[in-house]
Amino acid sequence: MYDEVEYKVNWAEKFKKGISIVLIVFLIGMGISLIVSKISHKPNYFDDNLKTMTSVARNYYKENNNAEKLTLKDMVNKKMLIEFVDENGEYCDINNSYAKVNNNKVEVYLQCSTKKQKVENYI
Repeated sequence: MYDEVEYKVNWAEKFKKGISIVLIVFLIGMGISLIVSKISHKPNYFDDNLKTMTSVARNYYKENNNAEKLTLKDMVNKKMLIEFVDENGEYCDINNSYAKVNNNKVEVYLQCSTKKQKVENYI
């Protein structure tokens, strides 16, 4: 009256499909996380430029025991630095940006289109 039907489960095939699904979900997740991290990470050129200028000025004043004021233009002309750009791609002011020595401290002032800041650091 009733026929009994046997169903066989192919475990190897199910395992392959499961691994494929997990791998696809993992790759999609990695792609999304890379895109989000690139969008949310905006470099801070100003702080990097200020640190670079401070470091170069400190090294210069350690090697040359003079207290002359160096503008960013002087540093570029002496091939100590290249011209800086800010986050907007605009060049920083090479005439008003400077480094000088005051009482064993290097005073660095950097002025760009969006920001300006002065820092002091010991030689």
